[in-house]
Amino acid sequence: NNSIRLRRNDRKILKIIQCKSPKVVLLENVPGILQINNKGFIKKIIEFLQENNYDADYKIINGLYFVPQNRRRVYIIGIKRNSTNAHKKQVSQILQDVTKDKKLVAVSSKFYKRESSTHIKVYTGYCYTLTASMYLSGSLPYVNDNGDFRKLTIRECARLMGLPDDFHFPINDKDAYRLIGNSVIVPVIKEIANILISNKYL
Repeated sequence: NNSIRLRRNDRKILKIIQCKSPKVVLLENVPGILQINNKGFIKKIIEFLQENNYDADYKIINGLYFVPQNRRRVYIIGIKRNSTNAHKKQVSQILQDVTKDKKLVAVSSKFYKRESSTHIKVYTGYCYTLTASMYLSGSLPYVNDNGDFRKLTIRECARLMGLPDDFHFPINDKDAYRLIGNSVIVPVIKEIANILISNKYL
């Protein structure tokens, strides 16, 4: 679909890939890029990787297999061709292996989302997707803390992304919440990296 135009930042990323030619490319984006109006976007990315000598594929992976947050994201992997290892897995199999034999994470907590002035939705056992605009839009999750309802702290949101407690945000609260909402589920990336390493792609 020639009507699909890549954003400036997308073009920059592809330019870096073309110039640096890394062994492995890992990209992450929202599931909206797979919707009918954006179908050409993912096609352009995959075609670009293939034209630059990568075997490439994509899959939606839910972070809920790793942390108690329902966070579906599209993961795109490209692996440079000319491999000398005959036992290396296909890219699609690597993506399948990320959640293989894993169960969805559940916790005892309940998370509350204010959807309107009169309606609050309850999520039991997991949190809904954290977003970059949650601080300003009023969509920050609430929890019941000994009978008092309060918003999740920056540290609690960071934990829902799989960030360790020694990871600090030397910025104001607004920017910290925005960065967290724009981040990736760290254990998902770690699992992908471990699979790539075990198959000698890295």
